[in-house]
Amino acid sequence: MRRTLLAATVATSLALSLAPAPALAAPAPFTGVEMNVSTNNVVAIDATFDAAAAQNVGLPALKQLRGEMWDKNPYYNYDKKAGATRLQDVARANGLTTKEAYVNAVSIDPGLTRIAIQRAAEQHGTPNLDHVRPGGYSTWSAKVNGKQSWGESLAAGTTLKTSISSQWGHGELADLNAARGGWNTDNGHLHQMLNPKHRYYGFGEVSLPIGYRIYTSAQSSDTPIGGQPLPGGKQRIWLYRAANNGETPTGVKSGSPTPSTTPKPTPKPSPTTTPTPKPTPKPSPTPTPTPKPTPKPTPKPTPSATPKPSPTPTSTPLKPAPQTTDNPAPSTPIEGLSSDPQKIVGIVIAILMILGALGGFLQGTLPR
Repeated sequence: MRRTLLAATVATSLALSLAPAPALAAPAPFTGVEMNVSTNNVVAIDATFDAAAAQNVGLPALKQLRGEMWDKNPYYNYDKKAGATRLQDVARANGLTTKEAYVNAVSIDPGLTRIAIQRAAEQHGTPNLDHVRPGGYSTWSAKVNGKQSWGESLAAGTTLKTSISSQWGHGELADLNAARGGWNTDNGHLHQMLNPKHRYYGFGEVSLPIGYRIYTSAQSSDTPIGGQPLPGGKQRIWLYRAANNGETPTGVKSGSPTPSTTPKPTPKPSPTTTPTPKPTPKPSPTPTPTPKPTPKPTPKPTPSATPKPSPTPTSTPLKPAPQTTDNPAPSTPIEGLSSDPQKIVGIVIAILMILGALGGFLQGTLPR
């Protein structure tokens, strides 16, 4: 990916800013950045962005980068030739005597943020990242209320945070040290991010339906532009740029962009590493099962001789004794009893004789 930076000297920038402006030039709708042409000669850009990203993403990333570079303390000077000074030396010479003071010396400027968003969107009109504006105009002609930026960095295909940290940051550290702090086209982005004199920054990240899809811009200055901040929140609106030579202008459009019917290119899948196949595990030998011992057959029991049953004498059933009842006995006399007095006396005498004989027998058998 091509990365470019334009970091002009103050004298050169002043000379460019004093060039006569085209007649009837108008500021761009929404950003308010001067376009060098009238609104009849502009091209609408389908742009998606969040102006608050400058404050919420750009500034924290910039402070982190400056803190990390303070610790690394690379070579740094304002010349285009090698020197012996380090970043901390130059920072202290500008009144920033501690890491905390150096890191917190920067802030987001609303005017520089407007220019950053406008310049990121204007990459829609250039075949590659370019510090020349559409229509062939100087990058320093991008002004808000007549005030310009004094440093510009551009990137494509990466987020704002990555642009600051890597493409404009650590990716150029070796080149900065190799040049012993002198500015050149290989370290110019990092040179701009670390400049102790630049205290005001503006950042923009704009998504466009072309090329790399994401375009980022950084603007910086030692003096603020100020102005009203752009409304925050992600939005998709028409931004505008000057038409290139031979390009048909669209003029100012009404409403908001609608999704294009042109299908987005299918992104190439990230290469995946071929996984090293795991060795096929050797099959574990199947153990030969130990045969279970055949159970001994249960011997059949020897049948015991069934004794012949002794005949049970059949008892003559007794006649059941009649149950007593509460009912009075019948007045009918019981059969078998005699009411003859003589017979009764005879029976009594016989019983007494038997009892007497039995008593004599018992008396004879008892010990004396």
